Amino acid sequence: MVVPEDLINKGIGVQLETAQMADLLSRMQLQAEAVPGSQVRVLVPPTRSDVLHACDVMEVSLDPHAAPFLMSSFTLSWV
Repeated sequence: MVVPEDLINKGIGVQLETAQMADLLSRMQLQAEAVPGSQVRVLVPPTRSDVLHACDVMEVSLDPHAAPFLMSSFTLSWV
């Protein structure tokens, strides 16, 4: 599946290069590589049944990027 860079950037609200996107997607167990034309080629393994469309790739690319920011804004409390 080939996903345009601008689709991911608009969806997550952060300006990333295609190489950065490929790195983030690789962290989430998707094989990804930057291809010419500001696009990212993503190979989805059969174990990732949650990734069906380009919008799913956008969501997956947000996870490792947002985690440090989200975790720093929340405090854990034990009840």
